[in-house]
Amino acid sequence: MNEIEKTKIRNHIESENAKTMEWVNEDPDNRYAFTLDAESMIHMLDKYTDVTTFEEYKQYIAWEDYSERYKEKNGFKPRWSHWTENSDEVWNTMAQNL
Repeated sequence: MNEIEKTKIRNHIESENAKTMEWVNEDPDNRYAFTLDAESMIHMLDKYTDVTTFEEYKQYIAWEDYSERYKEKNGFKPRWSHWTENSDEVWNTMAQNL
């Protein structure tokens, strides 16, 4: 993954983390959330996936969400699927429809 794509992913993760923390800070006594470490995510993507662009990152994350929701509903992950099979929009729609 080149540095331009890493920067796009890093900026996106940091933006999402800021939104998450803003939500938590609105009611800190009753809200808690996890945030992602951008450098760890980029390292994981480089080492364990074939994600090379920001668009592919969005697609991969949407597939991960679908996979986890599928597991919650059915008791197992859809191991026959691969993140490259659909766009992030399709994965997001499939996840919402579970």
